[in-house]
Parts: sequence; C-alpha cells; structure tokens
Amino acid sequence: MEKKGRLLFRIQDLYAKIAKVKSTQRKTRSFISSFCVLMFNPEMGIPPLVNRKAGRHILDFLRIVG
Repeated sequence: MEKKGRLLFRIQDLYAKIAKVKSTQRKTRSFISSFCVLMFNPEMGIPPLVNRKAGRHILDFLRIVG
C-alpha cells in the first residue's frame, strides 16, 4: 500500500508539472495521451505532438518509478 500511495503522489506531482506547461484547455488530454504513449513505448521518445517540456517530465517520472 505504501508503494501505491507514493506512486499516486508522483503521478499527481507529474500532472502538476505538466499543468504548468500546457494551456488549461488541452492540459488533461495532453497529459493522458503523452503519459500513455511514453508508458508503453518509452523507446519511441517524446511523441511529436507532445510539448517537449511535458515529455521530459514524463520520462523523468518513468525513470524514477521504473
């Protein structure tokens, strides 16, 4: 349970970082799509439609968690 709680906290922290990068309207969609793409295909790198800064935050997160 402890590990699950920390993971949830890290995801919230990641979302907060991305929220600062993206415009309010597209923030959630961008977060979900970029998170999914990088979660399942990290070797592809940051998807072209994803803001570079947001993509780097997600890659950092995956390195910490993975």
